[in-house]
Amino acid sequence: ALWDSMVGVQWGLYATPLIALLGSAAFYFLAQELARAARSDGARARNFARLTFFLLIVCVPQFWFARYPVAEAMTQFLTLTGIWALLKFETTRDGSLGLPLLAGFALGAIFFTRADAILLLLPLGIYFLARWFSRTWRREHWAFFGAFGIALAQAAAHMFTFAPNYLYYQYSHALRMKNIDKLLPGGLPQAAELFSRSEYLLLPFGAALAGIVALLVADRLVQMLRARFGSSLRAAWRRSEKWLRVLGAGAVVALVVFAYFIWPRPETWYAYVGGATSLDRSANLIKLGWYLSPIGIALATWGAVVVWLRDLNARNIFFFGTAGLFTLFYLEESYSNPHYIYTMRHYIPLALPLLIVLAARALDWLWHEALAHDATRQKFARAAAGGVLGVWMLYTLYAMGLVAASRANGIALRVPFVAQTFGAGWFKIEPFENSIVGVRELDGAYRQIAALAETLPADAVIIFSAGRDEPAALATPLKYIFNRDAFVSVFNNPPGDKLAALADAWRAQGRTVILAYGTNGGRLQIPGYALERVGAAALNVPQWAFAYDFMPRSAWRINLNYTLYRATPRAAPAALPVTIDFGGDDFPYLMNGFLERAPDARARWLGALESNASKAAATKTVSGLIRFPLTDAAQIQVQLRARAPRADAQLIFKGKDRQVGRIALTPEFADYVVTLDADALKRSGDSFLLELAADATADGQGRILGAELEWLQVTAVQ
Repeated sequence: ALWDSMVGVQWGLYATPLIALLGSAAFYFLAQELARAARSDGARARNFARLTFFLLIVCVPQFWFARYPVAEAMTQFLTLTGIWALLKFETTRDGSLGLPLLAGFALGAIFFTRADAILLLLPLGIYFLARWFSRTWRREHWAFFGAFGIALAQAAAHMFTFAPNYLYYQYSHALRMKNIDKLLPGGLPQAAELFSRSEYLLLPFGAALAGIVALLVADRLVQMLRARFGSSLRAAWRRSEKWLRVLGAGAVVALVVFAYFIWPRPETWYAYVGGATSLDRSANLIKLGWYLSPIGIALATWGAVVVWLRDLNARNIFFFGTAGLFTLFYLEESYSNPHYIYTMRHYIPLALPLLIVLAARALDWLWHEALAHDATRQKFARAAAGGVLGVWMLYTLYAMGLVAASRANGIALRVPFVAQTFGAGWFKIEPFENSIVGVRELDGAYRQIAALAETLPADAVIIFSAGRDEPAALATPLKYIFNRDAFVSVFNNPPGDKLAALADAWRAQGRTVILAYGTNGGRLQIPGYALERVGAAALNVPQWAFAYDFMPRSAWRINLNYTLYRATPRAAPAALPVTIDFGGDDFPYLMNGFLERAPDARARWLGALESNASKAAATKTVSGLIRFPLTDAAQIQVQLRARAPRADAQLIFKGKDRQVGRIALTPEFADYVVTLDADALKRSGDSFLLELAADATADGQGRILGAELEWLQVTAVQ
C-alpha cells in the first residue's frame, strides 16, 4: 500500500518482485553463514551461497510467487533476514546491538504479514529457554527479544483491532481440522463471545503471569539438575553423540521414504514428474517434487544426512530446527486450497530454502569431501556432482514449461519471439507464452478494468453479483485503484430489503445505482426496482491452469462477463411471459449451476467444473436454478430450445425438492414444451424458482455438462 501510494499502482505491481529479490539475497547471505557455521572457508562458503542462490531463483515456485501478490515473498524476506541476523550476532558476539535489533524486528514483523505465524513462537521459545537456563544470556538477547516483543505486540494490536474475526477463523479452523476443539469443555467459543467477554480477554494476561512463575520455578529446578547431573550428562553426550547422529540421520531417511513412496501410494512412476496423484495430503511431498524435481528431493535427503552427521551444531541448529518444523508442518497438511501452483506458497518462506540448502550441501559434499583422500577418484565424484546438477537443470527446464514432452504429443520447445506453433510429427516449436515462465498471467486486466471505470458515471455506485469468488476480481480494483464505490453482494441469499433501502438512499442523494450481473448472479433481487440495461463489462485474461491431482502444464483464459443495469423504481410488478436468452442478457435469471460462456456464444451450458477425472466420471446429474416473476395462474408453460452432449439424456424440472416435469433431450438442438403446476414451485421474494437437473457427461476438460440451452420462455396458462 505504501509503495502504491508513492509510485502509483502500475509501478506498485513491481513491489512483490522486488521483495522476492530481497528474499533471495537474504537467502544468499544466510547460506553463506550456514556454510561458515559448518567450518567451510571463505571461498567455499561464497561458492556454496552462489549455488544456493542460483538454485532458488530458477525454482518455479520462487519466481512464480515473485510476481504473485501474496504475503509469502515478504514472509520469506523477513524470515531469512531475521535468521541470518540471529546467526550472525551469535557468531560475532562483539556486544553490538544492531544485528540483534534487526533480527528481532524482522522476525516480529512476520506477524504483520502472516497472522497465522504463531508456530514461529515454538523455536523462539526453545531458543529463549536454552539461553536462559544455560546462563549464556547476554545484553544482545535483551535487544533481540525486546525488538521482537515490540513488533509482535504492535502486530497483535493491529490484528485484534482490525481483523479479530479473521484471526479467530484462522486459528479455530486449524484447531477444528485436528479435532483439538473437542478436547475443550464445551468446545471453542464463538468469535463474538470470545472478543466480548472480559474473562476471555484476561486469559492472555493470566497466561503470561503463569508463564513467568513457571519460568522462575523451572529455572530453579534446572539449575539444581545442572549442578547435580550436568557433568555426567555432558560426558554421556560425548560418548553417544556419534550414534545419536547416525540414528537421527536414519530417521530422516526413513521419514522421506515414507512421505515420498509409502504414504502417497502412487499408481505410476509418472506421478513423480507431474502425473496424477492422490488428492489428499499424502501426496504433498510428491507435489513439491514436481517443481524441485525428484533429483532435488534425493539430493536434499542426502544433504540432510550430511548435515545431521557432520554439520549440525549450536550455531546453525536454529535455522535447521525452525525450517524443519515448518516443512513438516506444511507437508503434513498444506492448510490451503490445494490447487497447484497456488498451494506451493506455504513452502516459500522456509521449506523451499531448507530443501535447496540441503540439496546444495549434497553437491558440495560430492565436490569437496567425497573421495577427497584420492585425487583421481575425487575427479569422478566431481564429475558426478556436475552431472547430477546438469540433469537437475534439464528437469528444471521441464518444470518451467520450456520443454514439454509426452508420448501422445511428442516434444515441444517454448521459445521467445515465436507467435504461433509450427512443426510436425514428434517435434514442435511453440510460443514462449505457453510456458509457466513466459505466461503473462492476467495480462490486460488493468486496461480492461480501467475501461470499465471510465464508462461508469462519476457518482455511480456499482454492486456486483455472480458466483462466490468472481465479482471481487473486478470490484476490488475498481474500489482501491480507481476509487469507485464498488461492492459485492453476499453470495448466499443477498438481503433484498436492505439493498432496496440502500438504493433508495443513494438515489435520494442523486447517485446512479448500477447492478452488474454475472453468471449465477440472479440471487441479487431488489424489491420494487426494475433493471434498465446500460452496458456490459468483461474480464478476459490468461491464467495458468490449476489442478488438484496433476501438475498443470498450460494456461487457460478467465472469461468473466457482466451485464450492467441501472436500478430504477418499478412502475408495476414484473409479470409473465418472460424469455431468457442464454446467448444474451440471461444473467439476472441465473441463480446457480450455469457455466461461463464466450461473449459471442449463442447458448449456455448447464454444468459444473470438476478437475478430478474420476469424480467427474462418477457424477450422475448436474443442476441449475433459474428464477422468473410470480403469477396468479394455476399453471405455467415452459418452452425451451436445448440439446444434450449425448443421446437419451434427461432434463428434469424440479420444484420444492421434487420432480414436476421431465423431457428427453437429443444431441441436436430441438424445441421442447412442458406444463407445470405453479403451486409446485418454490418462491423467493417476488420470483418463482425452477431447478433444471440434467444427466451428467464429463467432457474430459474439467467440465461436467448437463444441457446446452439457447432460450427458455415461461408463459402463464390461463
